[in-house]
Amino acid sequence: MANTIKIKRSTGSAAPANLAFGELAYSSGSGKLFFGSSTDGTTVSVFEIGGKAYTDLLSNVTAGTASASKAVILDANKAVSGLGSVGLNSAAFAGSTSGTSTLAAQAIAGSTAFVLPSTSGTLVGTGDTGTVTNAMLAGSIENAKLVNSSVTVNGSSVSLGSSIILSTTDIGEGTNQYFTNSRARQAVSLTTSDANVLSYDNTTGAFTFTAANLKPTITVENTGTGHGAISYVQNTGTLSFAKVTDANIRGAVSAVDAGGDGSFSYDSATGAFTYTGPSAAETRAHFSAGTGVTITDGVVAIGQAVGTASNVQFATISTTGNITVGGVLTSDDITSENISITGNAVITGNLTVQGTTTTVNSTTVAISDLNMTLAKDAANAAQADGAGLTVAGANATLTYTQADNRWNLNKDLNVAMVYGNVTGALTGNASTATALQTARDFSITGDLTAAAVSFDGSGNVALSAELNAGVVGTTELADSAVTTAKIADANVTTAKIADGAVTTAKIADDAVTADKLANTAVTPGSYGSSTEVPTFTVDAQGRLTAAGTASISTTLNIAGTTGTDAVALASDTLTITGAANGAISTSVANDTVTVSVAVATTSVKGVASFNADHFTVTDGAVSVVLDGGTY
Repeated sequence: MANTIKIKRSTGSAAPANLAFGELAYSSGSGKLFFGSSTDGTTVSVFEIGGKAYTDLLSNVTAGTASASKAVILDANKAVSGLGSVGLNSAAFAGSTSGTSTLAAQAIAGSTAFVLPSTSGTLVGTGDTGTVTNAMLAGSIENAKLVNSSVTVNGSSVSLGSSIILSTTDIGEGTNQYFTNSRARQAVSLTTSDANVLSYDNTTGAFTFTAANLKPTITVENTGTGHGAISYVQNTGTLSFAKVTDANIRGAVSAVDAGGDGSFSYDSATGAFTYTGPSAAETRAHFSAGTGVTITDGVVAIGQAVGTASNVQFATISTTGNITVGGVLTSDDITSENISITGNAVITGNLTVQGTTTTVNSTTVAISDLNMTLAKDAANAAQADGAGLTVAGANATLTYTQADNRWNLNKDLNVAMVYGNVTGALTGNASTATALQTARDFSITGDLTAAAVSFDGSGNVALSAELNAGVVGTTELADSAVTTAKIADANVTTAKIADGAVTTAKIADDAVTADKLANTAVTPGSYGSSTEVPTFTVDAQGRLTAAGTASISTTLNIAGTTGTDAVALASDTLTITGAANGAISTSVANDTVTVSVAVATTSVKGVASFNADHFTVTDGAVSVVLDGGTY
């Protein structure tokens, strides 16, 4: 089995952002190998542990000789040659408390230069007594190394590197004075027109506002000629209004009598209006008598009594409204838009109705006229078309139709007797007819034939019918219609039966016995045994035309990877056994043998699936691929 193990990898040069504890990763861009390490098993850090970048540094390296872009390996004397410019930082050569670092002479043999952290620094030897400049110094200098290690501020001394808190008493003011509450309060002032309202105390710095002392300046102006006045007192802040008196109001009102009947006046002293209505004489002066009407001292008369019980007579009454008569109205001429009569109306003359609709709600209408005229104004039949009677509710009509010049009923007509000639179809019986006016012949043709016989209705006639040969087939016979009683003995032969005509539905149960069946070519007997199976030949009509036997095998030969055997089908049982460790099991149900393969475990061989990310299977060969993926 081929195995392939791939760690996490990247074509870039960056380190992996995170790794699992113990996980490896490689950057082909930087040539470095990384490892995930943890001290507590939870927090994992990524470290460089090697790779091509480091092996390249060690390849072709000679101990004691420095090469470009290679690692430096000291020789047996801890020396190296071929160094170029070497930079030193504060941690490269840590000195003692005196701040001195010593380099061995052999380390700087030749023309090797040492570069200090400052570009203007100077390398001081052990015998050098020169001055140390600030540019040469790195870090801080202890106070003990300084001649003057403190400073004094206004009499207060403080060591270098320490701090001191100074107050205003320790610092002289000069012309720039420092802040105090008193100085700030004195610098503020208040200008006010009324100190009783707003004031300022420069000792406490407090402003005081007294709203009660605030008196606004209000200018009051009374304009116009009206009554009442408004005044304002500034010192007290009082606004006053002198009300309007009753006398002022009454004096502003007046009354004007424009003339006419009666009188109208006003008293300004009391404010009262006085109205006196028209006198009787003034009122009567506005009325005058007319046609048929007289007025005397206010009494109106029309020349006759018009009480509720009076009979009033007028030659002619014309009105656009309604006239209601509770008693008897007698008139020889009435012209009105509407007439309403609650009692009986007797018209002794002619009644002419000129409206478009006449409605009679009477339950019984009695007419003495012998003839009623419909469509009175029709000048011809076309104008009278559709005239007639309509029965509401039943939608039954009797109307005149000009097209055929007839009366038409839209309902059936039920009459006891009709006299005269009738055109069209009639139903019912004639009570006086004894024979047909013209005799008719009756005959039958087709499968059933009969000779013609004359019939005139005066008596019965008989037809002699005969069924033609070959007319009755199986389709004309109902199931079970032809019984044995209908057929004479030995009268049914094969020639009498059409092919396919006799179906099972045509044969009564147990009607066809062995005596009725012709012998076949099959030899009577039993067919088949424990070693033979019967064979039969059946024709399209379901008849046996041949019978025989065929030998069968009684054993089943089986073979395995190793060994063979023969199973006797009549006596032996074929058993399929699974693996002893349970990897393969078998079961039988419903004539079916089921072979099951167990799922593989660490202790049982069986069926297993492979993760395509880590395994490949080709022609049964499994290859392991452990791939950490990319980052």
